[in-house]
Amino acid sequence: MTLRFILAGAVFSLLSACSSSPDILLNQNPKVIDVSELTQYWIQDNDYFRMNIGPKRMPPKDTEGFVEIRYLIDSNGNVFNPEIVKSEPEGFWDYSGMKALSKIQYKKADTNPLAVPVYVTTRIEFKF
Repeated sequence: MTLRFILAGAVFSLLSACSSSPDILLNQNPKVIDVSELTQYWIQDNDYFRMNIGPKRMPPKDTEGFVEIRYLIDSNGNVFNPEIVKSEPEGFWDYSGMKALSKIQYKKADTNPLAVPVYVTTRIEFKF
């Protein structure tokens, strides 16, 4: 009976760990960088991704804009703590910007062997 309880607990723990979001890993204090320096530290691992915008979120024709988002790239290349810095038209593209950021993955650059975590602000533009 005790062995079953231990095995059930172990399985539950493993399944819980697999479904949880990753923890922030910081090999050292994050460095604040300009987006022009980003490729010296981290490289976007996926050059292309698709976003499905449902009919309720579809913008009117000819609606263009942007979102600037500040976020942390941790020592594993995961994105954390995103915050909207600026958007135009204000608030219109915030959801889409955050959704786009959630699909970006990073790998460390050859010039970043210590996997230095960084804070960066990126501008995501939307055009139809």
